[in-house]
This record gives sequence, C-alpha cells and structure tokens, in this order.
Amino acid sequence: MVEAVLYLDPPPHSWRTRRINVSPEANFAVVELDREHYAETHERGATSLPPEYAAAIERLRMVCFDRIWLEGYSGSLAWGSGNYRVTLYVPYPHEGETAEALRAAEVEDDYSKLEDLASRLTLPVDDWLAPGERLLRRGVDFQTRPGTFLRFLRAKAASLDLRLNGRAVPEGVWIRPQLSKVGKLNRSAFPENYTDQPDRWSDAPPQTGLLRPLETRVRRGDHSKHALPTDLRRLGARPRVDCPCGFRGAFGGYGVAEHEAHHQLWSIGLRVPKTVPWEFGNLAVVTTQSSVAWRRLAAQLARAPKRENHYDFASWEVGDRPEPSSTNRRALLLRHGEYAVGYLVAADLARHRRWDLESDVYAGEDTTVRPSIDLIWVAAVHRGRGVGGALVSALAQDFGCAVADVSWSDPVSNAGQRLARRISPGGIWVH
Repeated sequence: MVEAVLYLDPPPHSWRTRRINVSPEANFAVVELDREHYAETHERGATSLPPEYAAAIERLRMVCFDRIWLEGYSGSLAWGSGNYRVTLYVPYPHEGETAEALRAAEVEDDYSKLEDLASRLTLPVDDWLAPGERLLRRGVDFQTRPGTFLRFLRAKAASLDLRLNGRAVPEGVWIRPQLSKVGKLNRSAFPENYTDQPDRWSDAPPQTGLLRPLETRVRRGDHSKHALPTDLRRLGARPRVDCPCGFRGAFGGYGVAEHEAHHQLWSIGLRVPKTVPWEFGNLAVVTTQSSVAWRRLAAQLARAPKRENHYDFASWEVGDRPEPSSTNRRALLLRHGEYAVGYLVAADLARHRRWDLESDVYAGEDTTVRPSIDLIWVAAVHRGRGVGGALVSALAQDFGCAVADVSWSDPVSNAGQRLARRISPGGIWVH
C-alpha cells in the first residue's frame, strides 16, 4: 500500500481541515486521525474525546495490538492521548476499514463501526487458554508460526496469572494452562479484583482427549546431579555506574540491551550495512547531497560522540532528501575491515581566529574560507594510532590547503588539543 490522506471536511481544504493519514510500516499500517487545528478552532477548552468515542478507540487499539504481536512483531508501540490526534496501529489489510470507522465516528458520531471492527478482530484468547491439555492446530486454530504463537500465548497467560505448560511442534502448539501459585494467592487475598475472571483452571476435569506425545529430544542426564550449592556473598566494591561510552545508568535492568548495542558502536565502530555501496577505498566523503544510505550511515556514527560527550544534538542529520549546503557541509568516514571507525564533520567557513595553544593567546580575526572541523570521533579501540590525524590530513587535502590552515571548532576538547598540538605545533585556527 501507499500513503493516503482522507479529508473529513468539505473543500476548500486548509490547515484546519480534519484528515485521516494512512501510512505503511514494515509490520502494520498506521492510521492517524489529525484533528489538532480543528479542535483548537472549534473546541476550545476541550481536554478529551467523548467517553464512548475514547472507549471504542481504546478497545480497537488493544485488539489491533494483539493481532500485530500475534504475527511476531516484538517492537514497542507508542501513542498519545487527548482530543488532537488518534493513532492506531492496524494489521494488514484492515487499514481501509479502520479509516472508514474513524471517519464515521468523527463526522457522524457513529461509534458502531469501531465496535464492530474490534469485535471481528478480537482474538479467542479465552478459548485458547481454556482449562485442559490439548493441541491447537496450525491452520485451524491459528495461522502464524507455532513458536511465535506460543510466545504470544505465554505473554497472555502471564497477564492472567496463569502458568502455561506448552510446547511448539510442527503441526501446532500443545498447551496446558494452570493457575500459578501467585495467581492463587492473589485471588485468595483480593477476590474483588477477579469478579470478571472466574477461576476455571483449579477444578478443571481430567483430560479425556488426545494425550501429548512424548518429547523426541534426547536428554543426556542431569549434569548438575550431586552438585554443591554456590556460595553467594555480598562484597563492598564500587563499580562504575556510568560507562565510558557515555551511557548513563548503563548497568541497570532496563537499558542493558540498548547499552550493549551502543557500547559496540563506541568501542569498535559501526558495521557498514549492505545497503551502502562501499566497494573500494577506505575513506568516504558524504555530503548533504549523497544518497540516503550514506547520509544514514553518517547519522548513525554521529550517535557515538553525541552520547559519549553528552551533546544536546547529533552532529549530522539525515534530512528528508538530498539538498545542497551553502557551506559545503560534509562528513569524512574511515573504514577498517567491515566497520566504519572514524568520523569527521566539517564545513567551509570564513571567520576564524589564530590560537596559540602554548600561550593560550588568540590573534585577530581572519576572513579566509577554510575547511572548518566541527567534530572528530574515532572508535575507542583505534584511538592513539593516528586515525584522527589522518582524517584531518584528508580534509586538508580534499580542500587543497595545508594541515595547519584547517580551522577547529571552539571550544576544542582536551583530546582535540592533543591532536592539534601534534599535527600543528605552531598554533591552530579556530571558529
């Protein structure tokens, strides 16, 4: 499908016109009702949608989430609240029905189409998690892969305080839902919270249907038999809380995976994706007019120094499309093996001052156009091996000037000053 816009108000259309935007994603379609400027103009003081409207949207949203997760999507989904925008993530091919249901609810105050669509898309989770051991057959009870379906059922069972004894096999999924110990304690302590979820599992009749076949995997004994318990102690050590890669709270429970990915980028560089046509050479000069694959590669590398040095903004933006730069802004990327390990961003500027690094004295202004470094970054394992100096030399050679004529962004970091002293001991230009 392609992006589509459905206007809800009669022409002529303006920025106040209500509209429904439908856009495709890899795993689902995004259907968004945009009524921000309409609400500001016609509904001053309103803080939320009508209760019936909001309830129908919320029910459809949760039902669609279940459908998307059932298909194997494991990412996060975010949406806002209020009376300005309504965002729904819809499985294919129900985006057209969703847009029509939103139109009827918004224009005609008819919420029945939202309710009907939610009813038709609601998954039979209660039937799937009914008491008893049985086989849910692929192609009959569900359509997705057995392993994906089992993961979905486990998540649903956990939300109901159930223990799902299940196993995925080629023909389907064997399950036996049982109320967990925590679920039994919660029900006995807070029975008022489970009035709409009666206990169907504790007193379930014995299994009378097909028996689950024995598992075919060969188990080679208990490798922990006669093992002694491990001695667990507490030591008063004080490891770091923040990582040198710039990730704060790096060793907590919520950001471990994100920290590991960023630490790999910071330490050894970024693996060059196959979408980037880097067939030969180890230096690439990426401009604002390069293809989106190159601009994205530069933007991904820019994340490493941004987090390491705690900058507010990244030094390179992808941009919507290739556009010329009045200052010839460019990024020099250095490759080593399969990884991009060096990154330099520069532009051609015309206002500079001479800085004597030894005496810390600034001279008068100079208006010569010079290649001006905005930022230099090198992957941690390759630092101290002349990579930064090679990038500066490449910038000077590309512009056609001496290394000493290159300008540096002020203030210059301590690492930048050490590099500048090494390649330009007589002083540097700063901008």
